[in-house]
Amino acid sequence: KAFLVCACCIGLVWGVTLVYPLVHEAEYFRVRTIDITGLTKLTREEVLYLLGITAETTSWQLDLPRMGARLTHHPYIKSVVLRREFPQTLRVMVQERTPYLVISSHDQRMLVDEEGVVLRAFVPEQDPKVPHVILPQPHALEPGMRLRQQEVQRAFELLQTYQASPLAETLRLASLTVQPSGISVWRFEQYPFDIRLGEEG
Repeated sequence: KAFLVCACCIGLVWGVTLVYPLVHEAEYFRVRTIDITGLTKLTREEVLYLLGITAETTSWQLDLPRMGARLTHHPYIKSVVLRREFPQTLRVMVQERTPYLVISSHDQRMLVDEEGVVLRAFVPEQDPKVPHVILPQPHALEPGMRLRQQEVQRAFELLQTYQASPLAETLRLASLTVQPSGISVWRFEQYPFDIRLGEEG
């Protein structure tokens, strides 16, 4: 009986070793459909490039955690959900970061989302009108970096207060400068002068 059990175990291991590569790389399981949703700024081609799927890739070979990590390293992608559906489908649900304001530092103007993540350079002709925050001290801004300067965090707090107030319905904010002392300098599109507020508002 012991010999029979050992023989069965060896036969089973040999069978799995033989069959697994055939199933793992079988043409029946090659990825034929990639369904991508949630794109507004990014293109399908950009996402496909980041996924790195070839014509020979099968559903078994998809490394979803690694693919997801590669996608979320893109400055414009906030989160992503990947789901494989056997035998031949991959579903990609993307949540993009949206421009919240423009950070101006020295000669740089960069779009930033609501979490302070730098997206890319601001292009006035194609980008929506969003408030400008001017940093009094020059900082190098690169896509993907998260801004944690005290002035930036203070500007976010002030913008949230402004957007929740009735002022936001009648006054369109053009720029906001937060000085190291805590004083904020506001400029609205309707008026040619600045409004200075102390740290306590």
